[in-house]
Amino acid sequence: MNIFDVFKHSEEEQIILLNKKTQAEHMCGILAFFDPNGNFKGTPEELKTLITKLSLRMTTRGPDGNGYHAGKNWALSHERLAIMDPEGGKQPIVYEDVGYSCVANGEIYNFRALLQEFEISETKTGSDSEALLALYLKLGPQMCEKLNGIFGFVVTGNDGKEVLAARDHCGIKPLYIGYGNNGEIWFASELKVIVDQDCSKIDEFPCGHYWTPQTGFVKYYNPVWHNDDYFPTGDCSKIREVLTKAVKDQCMSDVPFGLLLSGGLDSAVVAVIMKPIMEELGQEYHTFNVGMEGSPDQVAAKKMSEYLGTTHHEHPFTADEAFENIEKVIYHLETYEPELIRSAIPNYFLAQMTSKHVKMVLTGEGSDELFGGYLYFR
Repeated sequence: MNIFDVFKHSEEEQIILLNKKTQAEHMCGILAFFDPNGNFKGTPEELKTLITKLSLRMTTRGPDGNGYHAGKNWALSHERLAIMDPEGGKQPIVYEDVGYSCVANGEIYNFRALLQEFEISETKTGSDSEALLALYLKLGPQMCEKLNGIFGFVVTGNDGKEVLAARDHCGIKPLYIGYGNNGEIWFASELKVIVDQDCSKIDEFPCGHYWTPQTGFVKYYNPVWHNDDYFPTGDCSKIREVLTKAVKDQCMSDVPFGLLLSGGLDSAVVAVIMKPIMEELGQEYHTFNVGMEGSPDQVAAKKMSEYLGTTHHEHPFTADEAFENIEKVIYHLETYEPELIRSAIPNYFLAQMTSKHVKMVLTGEGSDELFGGYLYFR
């Protein structure tokens, strides 16, 4: 069956079909709906049915459960991949006594330090996402400037009249905003969730920004290098130190994790840094590679794995297998950009393989962008 035929079926059939078509596990998915003019005339149960069905369109992002919380003219929904506090960190996270709640996708690496800095001693869970709610009550939207992480989240209070949505500094985590024809506002991790909800416009939520009904978009991330006139100076002696800290931060997890080992220099460097970290954690070190049978990358990744003593997993794929999965990849990737699709096909196979062994993985992404490795940077 063609993947684009999926939406010809009922909502329930869509979920079954899509679950059969992919075993890939991603990070969490969030959906938020705000209707300040009260145009939705259904009952609370009808609102829950609508939002839950829409949220289930991205169920592959959160195989560990879903959650729902709502008020008179608003609703939050969450599809969860449990990384921090798997038992207690279910979302939406709700503070009933003060009427505030939040949904989040991603990880806040400095959440413990922030809780200590702002003397927040009592939290209901061990989840880093709860820190967003606690920090908002202390700092308001300015909390975004304090965060170190990858995230897309929505916090709400005052029965939906108070809203803060934000996306991480570089847009690692996806987030979209939809503008309803009657003043409704939607936030979602994937386009497919809200694309048919009578929105006059749907935009990608800009990275490094937060949004409130009163301010609209506000750019909270303003690094000195974010202009064309900036020229970097100084030595590179701290690169190893900074990279090591970044890798260690991203090893924050209450569940098993591993590394996508491509065979290239980028992931090999991360692999070396991770080895003592995994030994300190007492975890089995899983590495994963996918490629054409006998490709140079597969050979290099296997040598690196043997050198580090990792538990290595491989998935050699054929050209026919790649072509067979293009439609599924486009459906989940939500783009027709050729370069992205080309790299997403092996990543799709990687996600299928890794989900059988670990809950999350680190990768060697970003070095060519940071250090000008691509030819077009010259």
